[in-house]
Amino acid sequence: MPTWDIDEARTLVAALHGKKQSLLAHQSMTSTIDRLDYARYHYRNIWDLFHKHFEKHQSPVDFFKTSIKDMGNDEEIELYRCIGAHVTACVQSLHSIADIYSHAIYYALGYNLAPSPLPEDKIYLKAVKNKLANTQEHQHLAQGLSSFSSNSDFTYLDALSNQCKHRSLIRPGIFVDLTGKQLSPYTLEFDGFIYKMNTYPRREILSFLQQEIDRQSLCIIELGNELNAALITAR
Repeated sequence: MPTWDIDEARTLVAALHGKKQSLLAHQSMTSTIDRLDYARYHYRNIWDLFHKHFEKHQSPVDFFKTSIKDMGNDEEIELYRCIGAHVTACVQSLHSIADIYSHAIYYALGYNLAPSPLPEDKIYLKAVKNKLANTQEHQHLAQGLSSFSSNSDFTYLDALSNQCKHRSLIRPGIFVDLTGKQLSPYTLEFDGFIYKMNTYPRREILSFLQQEIDRQSLCIIELGNELNAALITAR
């Protein structure tokens, strides 16, 4: 699997813009990776909690019997609370990556040192993408940054995270298939919701989070290598 050399990026930024600027860019670069690692950590906990809980159920009927018996049980309540906390944290870590990475690129290329820098609270994906698009030698980086957001999964992630952060939680629910047609009768799913007049249907959680972790991981590596190449060219 390809990798991105962050240490090389830090050295290149220092050569172009000095150590202070290099530190600023490097903090955002490492925070990008940290957020991805946090998302992976929360995903593993969701997977473990969910699968260990259902390993003891031999059938959906067995699940319903146990659920009725354990309803209101402190241990059962704590399990669902833990799953919900990890799901929300995973979603919010994934959602934050694009804006943090935008800071890394913005600082690495020295845009904050220009005569008319963006206000600090206006440095986010769309604004940085526009800056890159208006600079001829960085237009390919604008296209790379677009790969974070020009995706239906990110559109869903964006709506989900903002709904949970600003309005109300979309709590994970356990859905049981009684037809016998599914590989596993149990799935962990987000309920459907409406955000900004757009309807988002019910969605399976574990597969979505894994796909988004993999997608963003690849975006980070590919764009990071493009950034390093741009820094080398600028020397």
